[in-house]
Amino acid sequence: MRREVSRVAEAIKRAVPSAEVYLIGGAAEDKLTALSDMDILVALDRQLSHQDRVSLGMRIMEALDEAGIHTTTLPPDVHIETKSEIARYKTRIRIL
Repeated sequence: MRREVSRVAEAIKRAVPSAEVYLIGGAAEDKLTALSDMDILVALDRQLSHQDRVSLGMRIMEALDEAGIHTTTLPPDVHIETKSEIARYKTRIRIL
C-alpha cells in the first residue's frame, strides 16, 4: 500500500505543486478493511470556492488516471482544505 500512497501523492503534487498532501483516516492509522478507501487531504494556501474545489478535485482525479493509478482497488477520497483548516485532522494524519 505504501507504494500506491506514494504514487497518489506524487500525482497530486504534479497536478497541484503548491499543495501539501497528507494521508488521513484508517489508512493513516493502519486500520484498513476490505471496504476501506484512501483518505487524502490536500492542503492549499488559500480558500477556494465550492466550484473551484470541485474543479480541483476533478483535475486531481484526472491526474491519478493519467498516472495509471487504478482508483477501484483502494479508491482515493480527496479532501481539499486550506492549510489553516487542517488542525481538525491533526490527530489522524500522516505526512506524504
